Amino acid sequence: MERRCHSEAIGVVEVLQVLEGLAYVGFIAGAIFAVIELRTMTKNRKTELLIRIAEFSCTPEFEEVGARFVKANFKTPEEAEEQLSLPSLMMLADYNDFLGTLAKNKLVPKDTILDTFDFEYAWEKIKVWTRPPNAGDPNGERHGPSYPYFEWLAGEARERRLQRSKDGQGFSPRKRP
Repeated sequence: MERRCHSEAIGVVEVLQVLEGLAYVGFIAGAIFAVIELRTMTKNRKTELLIRIAEFSCTPEFEEVGARFVKANFKTPEEAEEQLSLPSLMMLADYNDFLGTLAKNKLVPKDTILDTFDFEYAWEKIKVWTRPPNAGDPNGERHGPSYPYFEWLAGEARERRLQRSKDGQGFSPRKRP
């Protein structure tokens, strides 16, 4: 009686199957490692952005403008520029708009940004300068510099504050621009 399978052939097939299985395990391990590395890189990028945000907002120039902004009491764009100066107002509005851009595009966590400054306070105070109403416009349309991401961030801060007050949480960030 003749054998159809030789014992040597069975051994070769088993080794090939084991190697194929190991290749699949290696592929899966590589994919898991790649995902972990990508998550780490994303976290590192967000941390780096937050550090840069903190570095700029802690400069003496920015702190001085922020302190003058908090103390200022203006009702018109002209009063705002008189009390703070045009470059100071632009720096505050541009910076906050930039933070809003980062948060809106999910480059930094929105909650972390909202914990940093009181955007609602800053927007309510500066909006008189950022979007002054055109006196000759019967519809009350606003004209002038627009900072949509700063305004969006202020709206998000307002919603967050209202939600937290409804939930009984009383957190409020520092009153800074």
